[in-house]
Amino acid sequence: AQESGLRAGTENVAGAMGMAAAADICLQRMTPGYRRQMCGRRLRLISGLQEAGGVEVNVTGPVLAETVSVRFSGIRGDTLADALDLHGIYVSTGSACHAGQDSVSHVLTAQGLGEVDARSAVRFSLGPEVSDADIDRVVAVTTHAVERLRRTAGVVGAPR
Repeated sequence: AQESGLRAGTENVAGAMGMAAAADICLQRMTPGYRRQMCGRRLRLISGLQEAGGVEVNVTGPVLAETVSVRFSGIRGDTLADALDLHGIYVSTGSACHAGQDSVSHVLTAQGLGEVDARSAVRFSLGPEVSDADIDRVVAVTTHAVERLRRTAGVVGAPR
């Protein structure tokens, strides 16, 4: 009857200590202005990416400032992720709980996206080490990659 019928085992002391250390590091980085800083960087990223045209933010709110999920019309997310990877920019397609799967993300379809839109989703993640200069570089490289991919795909008159 103890532990809902499950047999108790050795506690994961090393895991608990690791979690405590990670929590300490997080608390040290969460300065009083951290939340405001992340919100500002998120907005900087979104407004910069919108320069490419045909950009839709997948989730508008409430959101964590550290993640931005967008889609670019006429481009598959996995193709864009590969193009950005060549420049040392690492993004994810779909949602965090969908990583490593080739099927359409159930999270994005639950938000009302069809298969084509869900497959064009790209998720950018921000952290305390990301600077405004980093965001400006990501925006410049992403905008250039989107324009090149649209030209290659023959997407004429891509929205601006």
